[in-house]
Amino acid sequence: TKDLKKHEALDWSFFESEFTCRLCYSKSSRLVKRVHKRPVVEVNYNIPSQFYYREVRQCNHCKVYNNIHELIDLESFYDGSYNSAITSNPLKKRFERIINIPIGKSDNKLRAKRVVHFLKNEINDYSNIEVLDIGSGTCVFLFELKKELPNVHCIDPDKAAIKHAISTVGVKSAHEGSVFDFKPENLFDFISLNKVLEHVDEPLNFLKKSISFLKRNGILYIELPNGQEIEKNNQINQRAEFNVEHLTIFNKESLEFLITKSGMTMLKIENIIDPSGKETVYAFARK
Repeated sequence: TKDLKKHEALDWSFFESEFTCRLCYSKSSRLVKRVHKRPVVEVNYNIPSQFYYREVRQCNHCKVYNNIHELIDLESFYDGSYNSAITSNPLKKRFERIINIPIGKSDNKLRAKRVVHFLKNEINDYSNIEVLDIGSGTCVFLFELKKELPNVHCIDPDKAAIKHAISTVGVKSAHEGSVFDFKPENLFDFISLNKVLEHVDEPLNFLKKSISFLKRNGILYIELPNGQEIEKNNQINQRAEFNVEHLTIFNKESLEFLITKSGMTMLKIENIIDPSGKETVYAFARK
């Protein structure tokens, strides 16, 4: 890990002086929390304990929370190591376990229901729209969405996730890689980004590239961890929303900033608590 020697002495000023917001690139921030060791709720990514140090800082301009560290290699983290670390079970077994969770206790089933309900009110022939889910992962959301919207496609950097999406879920097409190397034949009516942008280094650039695949007047659904109530309750070290792999943690204000800067028109934004207990902020927007 680069610059670990600088952290060994716990030189706090280094983190403040090096701060650049991942969302708006401002240099101004306030310190929210210093994290000296891996929280119990965080997956063990084999980060050496003697080097574990990060800071949670909130940007003074756009109000997004930034996890400041150099503890994981973003270039390789999501091409297989992430999925293999978050579960000891094969992807299909994890999928089968999650799809059997009752709807009242399932984040994914309620998310699919929320999306379908919204699209029914916005699009006349909603059942025939072309759907792209970016960062499909276990693909439970697409499995549920496909019951009402059969024309589903996905992108994921993990080869195992793509194989699973094709063989188990039956997506129309699946791209192994990033939005930055994706070249679709046609544009989409609806794109979903569910708990994805918090994992990328430059969320605004990632979003702008993602919505380039939307048709004019197409609809975006975006969902992100919400850190506002967690900070108020002083629970940052007890909540997965602030784990090391989440580079940014949002709230309504920062999500509104993100959507406005991307050029989209906000249709709806809301804070919710998922059945799993996760603090979430979601929005629908139109291109």
